[in-house]
Amino acid sequence: MRTALTIAVVTALIAPLAPLAHGDLVVEGLDGSITPMQAGWTYFALGNAATASQVFSANRGIISQSTIGLGYAGQGSNYVYRTVQVDHPSSWTLRARVRVSASEQWSFPFGAFIAFGPVGLGLMPTSISPLNGSWVTLPFDGASWHDYRIETTACGRWTVFVDDVVVHEGVNAATSGALDVAFGDGTGGANANAQYDYVEVTVNEGAGADFDGSGVVDGADLATLLGQWGQPGITDLDCSGSTDGGDIGVLLGQWG
Repeated sequence: MRTALTIAVVTALIAPLAPLAHGDLVVEGLDGSITPMQAGWTYFALGNAATASQVFSANRGIISQSTIGLGYAGQGSNYVYRTVQVDHPSSWTLRARVRVSASEQWSFPFGAFIAFGPVGLGLMPTSISPLNGSWVTLPFDGASWHDYRIETTACGRWTVFVDDVVVHEGVNAATSGALDVAFGDGTGGANANAQYDYVEVTVNEGAGADFDGSGVVDGADLATLLGQWGQPGITDLDCSGSTDGGDIGVLLGQWG
């Protein structure tokens, strides 16, 4: 799988997102009525000759992936990506609403993925696999629609949420450099049919505590921090593993 990271919000929503009116967060929208390739994404195939139009389609705001039977047990992939330069360590959030409707199972535990840098999620109808160079497979009903979220602090601590519940934590995520955001099938033999309601990545290149990208750290950012009290994620500004009083101190030090 290619490394995946961006400084953008990338979506497959029913309607495209409007760009934010400030510079710390950069937004790109992908209308689900067109394919990722029509929106300028790059298609990548390994181990098979499937074309982009055979793998990805879009209808009524949903992007569909169909790779069952295209790869082989061993190595292969069919996915789309975009490359963006992130100039300095930055916190980021990857969100997606996905279901995996059917899959093959060979030597790999997932048949669809969403990724931001080397950190991502492998998805199968009966499991999910948080990824960062290696993976751990967790039993899960991936055949139903779920909201997936990965939050990473600028120091590289990352947390996986499913339907707003923490399911996995890790360290050493990539937070800067020329990196890709990607989704599709990256597994080889374990191919899958999947549907993406949206895939969204947000990077904060401004002050770490400016969570809404308004250009200033203020009461709205304090409210965001308090709303995630006791939780890991991007509000864990001091990388202690949870949002607490130390993070309020960091936020107040960036106030205004």
